[in-house]
Amino acid sequence: NIDNEDEGHFCIGCAGGTTVEAAFEMTPEPVDAAAWRAGKIAVAGLRGGHSGGDIDKHRGNAIKILGRALALGREDIPVRLAGCGGGTAFNAIAAEAAADMVLPASQTAKFQERIRQLQLDLKAEFAQSDPGVLLTYTPSGKPAAEAGAMSVADTRRFVRMLLAWPCGIAEMCAAPRGLVETSNNVGPLAGDGQSIRLTSLARSLSVSGLAAHVRSIQAVGLLASAAVTCTPGNPPWQPEPASDLLKQMSASYRRVFGAEPVVEVIHAGLECALFRVTYPDMEMIAIGPTLQDVHSPRERLHLPSVAKVWDLLVEFLRTVH
Repeated sequence: NIDNEDEGHFCIGCAGGTTVEAAFEMTPEPVDAAAWRAGKIAVAGLRGGHSGGDIDKHRGNAIKILGRALALGREDIPVRLAGCGGGTAFNAIAAEAAADMVLPASQTAKFQERIRQLQLDLKAEFAQSDPGVLLTYTPSGKPAAEAGAMSVADTRRFVRMLLAWPCGIAEMCAAPRGLVETSNNVGPLAGDGQSIRLTSLARSLSVSGLAAHVRSIQAVGLLASAAVTCTPGNPPWQPEPASDLLKQMSASYRRVFGAEPVVEVIHAGLECALFRVTYPDMEMIAIGPTLQDVHSPRERLHLPSVAKVWDLLVEFLRTVH
């Protein structure tokens, strides 16, 4: 397989994954245009990244930050959600998110001040991983009287679910040390005043660990009275460090480059996991050229590493037996 992302690294195992979707269906309620004001919360400037390979880099998830911003209404500002969106794919850390909302005109200044304070907190919190994080609230005037929005109660129910929805590392491996075992990535998010869909991708190197984490995520949605569906993806690919294929590929690498390859298990999904289901006795390995910031707007390929992977493959195929 040629889908690994670091030249000189031989992957022999990967995490399994399951997507979990929570669906809210609500009846929008009218908005009194004389008493309420519309506005938009936006989260931008985040790095994003791969939901497996970058999940341990403390990068902000724009959808989770959006939930924190919406929660600034607390119990004293009756915020009502009119639409929301964020993230591009379940296997990418959301770099941007936004929400349209309405709130009482008399509470706009108080809410804006809370947004300003949260922006300062976020700049400090993500100073190393996401120094460009930007949270804004833009008032947009009186809402259209006929537009409607979620009720205050439904908005709070959704926001509380979003705050509780797991995101990031859940468990680290006991061995090897430093490897993420179980995680969840939140996104994408899409919704209007009457329905919302929140999707996430749970990963684990452990079959039982993945099942347990999925059940905990599902429970959060069910407690918020959302309809929750789970869709299994690839199972974990269990490593075989003594395989003949790994020995022969490693020997080819030493002959070509005069160095030892790095043998690793990764917290991401690879096609090998699916091939193993159909061909349980097939020996597998994943190699590949070096990529950086995968699944983000800055994804790029290190061109010289492509030639090295080619040279390795030619040598391996020349000598394999």
